[in-house]
Amino acid sequence: MINYSDYNAYIMQNNDFIGMLKDNKTILYERVFEIKTILDYLSEIAAKGNKLQEEMHVIFEVGFSYLHEQLEEIKLYYDIYFKKNVNQLKKYDKFINYSLYLSDLKDTLIDKAIYGQKTKTTFEKIANKIDKILKGLKKADDEIFDEFNIMLEECVPVGTLTTLEVFALVSEELNI
Repeated sequence: MINYSDYNAYIMQNNDFIGMLKDNKTILYERVFEIKTILDYLSEIAAKGNKLQEEMHVIFEVGFSYLHEQLEEIKLYYDIYFKKNVNQLKKYDKFINYSLYLSDLKDTLIDKAIYGQKTKTTFEKIANKIDKILKGLKKADDEIFDEFNIMLEECVPVGTLTTLEVFALVSEELNI
């Protein structure tokens, strides 16, 4: 059974933070919006007492866990790297987003048992570059993302879907 009360409590607890991400038009809000929309939809159905297929329970559980992980990671960046300065967060949100994407992709590859040494080394290089940019609050051009993508293309099979990409498909399937 979907524990919508835990989910709703978590959302209420983080409502100001989510609102801050939205109000400041950060790419990080876009990252969590689709997952939150699906969870809100499923939570609402469960709250009304309607039965959901087992598949929807799994989607909810995975989605809630994923949303929690993503928001907590974003909060760490906001608190530790940017000392709760939303302007700094917004300035570097693309790098945080890419770091979250990289983590998501790594988890996907590990689950598929295709995360080898070459991939690990590539991921570490990218993560280290991002970390240096964020820690030093250094200016970096968007072209660095092209560099990152080229590095990933050499070690990640085409068609590998991250959790976020799978949830985009779920959203499409549910028409929400």
